[in-house]
Amino acid sequence: MIELLRPDWGRFVLLVVVAASSAGIAGCSAGGGGGSGMTIQTCSLACSDTAGSDTQVRCGVTNVTMNQEIRVTFSSEVDEISVTHNSFQLTEIGGRTPAGTFSLDPNDARTVVYRPQVTFDSSGNPSFGLTEGKSYALVLPAHGGSDLGPFIRNRVGTPNTTRLNCTLVAGGLSDPKPGRPRVFVTIDQVAGYDANGEPNAFVFNVPAQGATNVFRGTSLRMAFDDVMNPGTLANPVTNTSSFIRVFVDANGDLSDTGDRVQITGTFEVTIDQANLQSSVIFTPSRSLPSAGAGPIDLRKIVLDLSPQIADIGGLPLINAGVVAFTPEQIALDPLVFSEAFNGSAIEDVQRTGSPWGNGFAAPGIGGGSGRLGDLVVAPGTIVELNTDSEDFSALSSEVFNPTNIIDRPASLEITNGVFEFARLRVESGGLLRFKGTNPARVFVRGEAAIQGLIDVSGTGGLLQDSSALAGGFGGASGPNGGVGGDGGSRPDGAAFTGLFNGLPIGGVPNPLVGPSNVLDPATYLHVNGKAGIGVPFPSTVDPSPTLLGGGSGGLGWPQPTALNPNLHMPQNELDVGGLQPDRLQFCQYIVPAASGGGGSHAIPGAVGEAIIAGNPNTPTTPAPEAPGG
Repeated sequence: MIELLRPDWGRFVLLVVVAASSAGIAGCSAGGGGGSGMTIQTCSLACSDTAGSDTQVRCGVTNVTMNQEIRVTFSSEVDEISVTHNSFQLTEIGGRTPAGTFSLDPNDARTVVYRPQVTFDSSGNPSFGLTEGKSYALVLPAHGGSDLGPFIRNRVGTPNTTRLNCTLVAGGLSDPKPGRPRVFVTIDQVAGYDANGEPNAFVFNVPAQGATNVFRGTSLRMAFDDVMNPGTLANPVTNTSSFIRVFVDANGDLSDTGDRVQITGTFEVTIDQANLQSSVIFTPSRSLPSAGAGPIDLRKIVLDLSPQIADIGGLPLINAGVVAFTPEQIALDPLVFSEAFNGSAIEDVQRTGSPWGNGFAAPGIGGGSGRLGDLVVAPGTIVELNTDSEDFSALSSEVFNPTNIIDRPASLEITNGVFEFARLRVESGGLLRFKGTNPARVFVRGEAAIQGLIDVSGTGGLLQDSSALAGGFGGASGPNGGVGGDGGSRPDGAAFTGLFNGLPIGGVPNPLVGPSNVLDPATYLHVNGKAGIGVPFPSTVDPSPTLLGGGSGGLGWPQPTALNPNLHMPQNELDVGGLQPDRLQFCQYIVPAASGGGGSHAIPGAVGEAIIAGNPNTPTTPAPEAPGG
């Protein structure tokens, strides 16, 4: 680089600097206007002068990422106070000024660094200073031209005399630090106790993995050696995380995850773009549990880091997985208490099924083991339990808390429809619904308060298109109930053609559906409604040949009887009046079939209901079939 300097006292000095590398400088500009002037030398956007001008600089790179920093190097050290959004202007064309920060390179005070700022929306999702697809104007005003200022100045107050003017387009994200990120987890360790057994000496920032005697009041500090994608760390609005979880492992056996209980707390996320670092601090809601008092099977604290945690460039964490350590071991004196069963001071009235008092506690009359703990259905809440397979670990903790389960197994799945609760409350406006093929059997050891609804009903049949040839499907059953019967199909009327009032009328074809012989009532099999399926009796669990409770299906219309010989299926090809509605007389519609009877369970079902509209002289349907008994 050759730069011409003009000192104020009139002598000219030619300074020649020979570059040590053939790569040279990305772009340069010689600023005029006096030897003590301040000019732009280089920038990270491949700056170069404009058509040989020494006062105007353009950018060779115009496509930038949404989180890309911009660096501009001047000929002298910069006064950081002079760098503002007015002297370093980056604005969305036709829009706002994006959020960003300014700093000086700690290794070169001549270099100004602009970094787009990472912010978060109301849901905790990260958004970056620059917006995908938007165009931005980058202007650094220069003294001595048409710009009014303010200007970036050096430390003796001399303003910048080289104007930078570029148009940039933002898109994508860049990884400011190549390679996969790594996390370092530290905690605080107790080094000594006072006479009362309280910690009074500590070792701070100890590596967490495998640490022992960890202070129960410690926070878990996670330091990432990269700019992380904050969306994969924690939600900074709610201070919760789906990617970082903390558990207590009851027996310290890390190969068995079934006895882990999650520890609640808050997550604080910090993104340090200047130093290319990120951090998360987890603070438990309460002190960590102790390791226990025994010499073996000490409890451990487990930090689970998801493999989905990634840096801003999308590279996943290199050491994701489990970090485990042992908290303080607190030796407690044996707890001795006695109960005379003469008062209710420690009686759990809501969850016990035992008669309590008068000096004894006896087994209750039933109600199951209560091993599932409490189920509480709040007003306006619908809880649906499947009698074939229900995983209680998926239920909300406000409705069901898995930590209350007695002798909690590795799997919280119930597959036989037997639900044993310590306490069951269905509040007014709440709905507890059961579905599945197994009967729903609910045992409650303690309080069973049903102020809302328990629903074991089946579903209604699907709405049937009146022009469909096949009968509609019956409704699905409730738990261990019977399926509703299907409706009758439209009879095959392809052979019945003729004239009515001089107009041609044809029957509706429905191949393979009777009556194939209109004089044979047995051929009504396909056109009559099917009976509902009852439930096995006497057994409600094992298959039984006897089914009870199903309602009878309705009959296809018309049905020939001794009293109504005119109600018949057509007996010749010209008799079309009984096969299809008469659309030519009084706009009346003859009901084509009878409704079925309702199914039953604890009480009888209802008979089917037929509503006839039109001419009262229109032949009516047969009486509805009987309901299930």
